[in-house]
Amino acid sequence: MLGNTVEFGETCEEALRREVKEDLGVDISDIALINYNDYIKDGKHWLAIDFSAKTEEKAQNLEEDKNEEVACFECREVPENISPYTRECCKLLGKP
Repeated sequence: MLGNTVEFGETCEEALRREVKEDLGVDISDIALINYNDYIKDGKHWLAIDFSAKTEEKAQNLEEDKNEEVACFECREVPENISPYTRECCKLLGKP
């Protein structure tokens, strides 16, 4: 699960490719929209856009100051402490 900002003039898919490359050092393919949600909390409004994607490369933790570790999982293998938003995406994919 990555979170960041779409830059002006950038599509959501372009932002996803850029962020994954910057944060994990991998290129992605087969991008598909799963879902989107509005989250309004503490006077802020966030839009979560969820995608699935594939990579043939091993993800790296290129932001160790922000992330303790990174890992990739199949939906049926996600750990118990995964965010509820990610778990919901897996349900939408039919792979709880």
